Amino acid sequence: MNREKGFSLLELLVVLVIISLMTAMILPRMGGTLNTVHLKSAAKKMASLLRYARNTAVSEHLITHVKCDFEGSKILLFVQSEVSDGHALASNVTKGRVDSQKQLDDEEGENPPLQTYGLPKGVRFEKAVTLKGVEKTDGFEVLFYSGGNSSGGEITLINEKGRRYSVNVDFITGTVRVVE
Repeated sequence: MNREKGFSLLELLVVLVIISLMTAMILPRMGGTLNTVHLKSAAKKMASLLRYARNTAVSEHLITHVKCDFEGSKILLFVQSEVSDGHALASNVTKGRVDSQKQLDDEEGENPPLQTYGLPKGVRFEKAVTLKGVEKTDGFEVLFYSGGNSSGGEITLINEKGRRYSVNVDFITGTVRVVE
């Protein structure tokens, strides 16, 4: 009786079927995890951009604003104006609000954004809430002043699975934090 050692074709096919079934069960779960990773990284990237805007405003004595373009799914950082003797130059800021003509000029390229970040596929802006509690779903801006303070607000990102992350900007200190 001289039998050679090894596996039969039937045994190999059974193992391949088991591996295929396990893969079919695990892959859909991994896709959901990937969506969550994209959402979390987008929230962290947005927080990082907001912190950079605050730091730029403080260190360079500028007023910066970060615009969330809901339709274009992108975040834009603009340097708005210089500060001289603690007062903003009034060319494009009036009582803390962006002059609408200046905003249009910024979008048309007269004052190009300092930085731009596009949200990853499957991640979008859900809403933004102002300091006064007004909910916006079409666009939002956060202003940072040379003293470190800001206009404040909360921006919520959502993915295809309905998972949300919010980025909060404190209006007094200008600090930024990500909340799940």
